[in-house]
Amino acid sequence: MRAVWAIAVKDLRVLSRHPAALFWVLGFPMLQALLFGAIFGGGEPGANAMPVAVVDLDGSPYSRALAERLGRLEALRVRPASYDSARALVRRGRLAAYVALMPGLGGTLGFGGADSTGGIELGVDPSRRAEAGVLEGLVTQAVFQAMQGEFGAGGSGREVVRRGLEASSATRRRRRRTARGGRRCCAISSG
Repeated sequence: MRAVWAIAVKDLRVLSRHPAALFWVLGFPMLQALLFGAIFGGGEPGANAMPVAVVDLDGSPYSRALAERLGRLEALRVRPASYDSARALVRRGRLAAYVALMPGLGGTLGFGGADSTGGIELGVDPSRRAEAGVLEGLVTQAVFQAMQGEFGAGGSGREVVRRGLEASSATRRRRRRTARGGRRCCAISSG
């Protein structure tokens, strides 16, 4: 090991006699490391977070849990807002997007359905369309995590399945009535 140190010290002495060589061997690689570290460095957590408004129009435990999960994501800088103000802020370019949790969302747990008006509405600033896909992925992640929490909570999974089956049965009955000439009913899905 002593021989390795002796060779290294000898090479540094020879190198120190040529300032240009010293710069290219030690100085330039250090400058490159600093430059690329500044460009690709992480910076502060949340510094590049997407500014988003979350509008909870449902107010159910599920929608509150979903809004809370969205708020905990590091990729989003979430602020609560009313529906109209969120749309206006996105339209003016002050926010990248808004996520509206529509009434009835808690009853469907994000599954939607033909008779459901509940859903999730995403409003994205047209100048920031590239971020729309990222936001959709993050919302999907939060939806599935919130659903996992609902199904995993002691015994509430059965209640979720029961509500889903009731909604499905009601949809089938409505379709049968419509097919027999009964009254046609339409639901608007905002999700």
